[in-house]
Amino acid sequence: KRVFLFFEGVGSYGDVWVNQQYVGGHAGGRTCFGLDITRSLVQDRENIILVRARHPEKIADLPWICGGCYGTPNSEGSQPLGIFRPVHIVVTGDVRVKPFGVGITTAGLTGGCPDVHIECELQNHGKESMAGRLRQELLDPAGYVIRTEESGFQVEGGGECCMVQEIRRVEDARLWYPDAPVLYRIRTTVLVQGEILDQVENSFGFREIVWENFDTGSLERIDQGKLAEEPCEGNQYFVTYTRGSSSSPVAIVPGGVKVTLPEFTGDRAVISIETTLVNQDVCGHKVQLESFVQTYNRTKSIANLVEKVVLQPGEVRTVTQVCDPVQFPDLWSREDPYLHNVMSTVRGIDEAVKEYCQTSTSFAIHGKKGIVNKGNAWVVDEQAQSMTKRRFLVNGKHYFLNGTCEYEHELGHDHAFSEEMIRTRIHMLQAAGFNALREAHCPHNLRYLELCEQQGILYWAQMGAHIYFDTEAFQENFLRLTREWVKERRNSPAVILWSIQNESMLPVEFTRRVTALIRGLDATSPGQRKVVTCNGGAGSDWNVPQNWSGTYGGSVEEYAREAVKMRLIGEYGQYRVQGKHEEGHMEQRQNAGGDVSEELFAYCLETKVREAEKVREHMYGHFQWLLVSHANPGRERFYCLDGMGSNQVGVVNSKGLFTSWGEPTDAYYMYRASYTSPEEAPVLYLVSHTWPD
Repeated sequence: KRVFLFFEGVGSYGDVWVNQQYVGGHAGGRTCFGLDITRSLVQDRENIILVRARHPEKIADLPWICGGCYGTPNSEGSQPLGIFRPVHIVVTGDVRVKPFGVGITTAGLTGGCPDVHIECELQNHGKESMAGRLRQELLDPAGYVIRTEESGFQVEGGGECCMVQEIRRVEDARLWYPDAPVLYRIRTTVLVQGEILDQVENSFGFREIVWENFDTGSLERIDQGKLAEEPCEGNQYFVTYTRGSSSSPVAIVPGGVKVTLPEFTGDRAVISIETTLVNQDVCGHKVQLESFVQTYNRTKSIANLVEKVVLQPGEVRTVTQVCDPVQFPDLWSREDPYLHNVMSTVRGIDEAVKEYCQTSTSFAIHGKKGIVNKGNAWVVDEQAQSMTKRRFLVNGKHYFLNGTCEYEHELGHDHAFSEEMIRTRIHMLQAAGFNALREAHCPHNLRYLELCEQQGILYWAQMGAHIYFDTEAFQENFLRLTREWVKERRNSPAVILWSIQNESMLPVEFTRRVTALIRGLDATSPGQRKVVTCNGGAGSDWNVPQNWSGTYGGSVEEYAREAVKMRLIGEYGQYRVQGKHEEGHMEQRQNAGGDVSEELFAYCLETKVREAEKVREHMYGHFQWLLVSHANPGRERFYCLDGMGSNQVGVVNSKGLFTSWGEPTDAYYMYRASYTSPEEAPVLYLVSHTWPD
């Protein structure tokens, strides 16, 4: 017999000793690993197992690091320390199925009698070559064996082999749909001379997904005239007013934001912003200039620069702000004119300034000297775009992806989730009417995926976020952990996307390597499951954008038009301070920073829900950020007020429909009222439960 310890999660580095003998370790806490401990065990007495878990400061060889070490945008959230997921003892013979070594795909669904293709990795832990039989049994949803396929194998001592088997033409197969999630299972048995050495089961479903009109690229073109246009006074250096105007009491002068690159090496850029302010009032004012640097579609955050300025009556002053170096920025070229953006906001610190001024300035990162302000050269045929259907289809049936993002963090438990806690989160998601979950931003406990495939919730799997270290160790670990992450999830019919990184910092060539690796592990990619980044990055099948209109610029009233252009929106949302209330027209109070009332929070989300429903035939869907607020060390405190008061729970990403302590917001009931069936759970919500009197 062989005895293995199987760990589902030890963060971030795990090393294991049995009876004072070192048996192995694993780097990376978010994927599973197993160790053969047979030789270190002793019979008839107690065996001592010692596990050392480490999470040192400034980890630089893993994709999962703590925002408290590096801050944002380089990382986001916290990371687990210790044994935070279940541990198992597994007993097999010398020849066993490698962990997650069974890959299952289906074909021929339209014919009514689909085929099941099975690839199985075997490993011989003994010294001698062994021959035997590998049996694959197809179990129907009730657990009965309906088909069997068996083949002989031979694997050398200490070696491995991969067996390929097929079960052809499964009659009367029931398909997996989100509203009818029928699951089958494959039971894999390793036999040598009639003895069972190992047996594992894997669930799967008969389903095919289609991203309708995904490759319709003719709707966008580059306008050569706009591509060649240089910044000047005539086009006001591509600076446009999004709030207030040049006549505001304290204003940004026309064309008054100029961007330069004092340092640029191709894979590293320093961004400098000069903003010219004017006080046109008869009295002096103390104001705050915020320069929020982001990608063009108000998506990926690069920097938030803040400067306080005192302006005397009639004074004109130019303020210079410089970002920390940006590693591996998305570069502008004539073939791919990728732009970045600065949202420049003047806020009054004193009471005398009752309105503020805000501008939007697009710019390019390239090797050119001088001002790099640049206009958008892309022209979209919006009429054709609005007529093109883009639906997400499961076995030919349309499902609008009404999703949310789940961070797998709970106040007081951190990332250590029990099965009951996971079931509760899934119930909270379903109660709000969501039909899809985005794994944000690191691989979750596998029970999330098990429940999703059982209950018909579509699953966007995600590997990581925000980080890249230009070292061989980082790249090797990233590729190894990606392989583990995909193999753990590839058989599930719920998985629809493989996301390499949120707001990716990965270089293009490395992203291409990761994409090729995923395609080699998943035969349904890229035909069905796309390999993506979200909100930044190139080199995969798709960089799925985010839409933060109403938060970082723009208006939520434009969401329908923007959503059609974006096709799928990986995140939309708003900041929120639980218990903060205000009255009045919320449309006029958009882009208010992090100190946001529940009314503005609900208004922005409700408007985007309404606008998306108008165009649900012309976009695949969208994912609300975030189901439950989570710990966010390294983030600016101003943007992380989860509730009224002094923010005593610490820095929190406060965009959740639930607070970090589990209290539902007004907006949560808005989703329930919008998406749950009146027959199943009628909702009547009269007034906020946090209004003080």
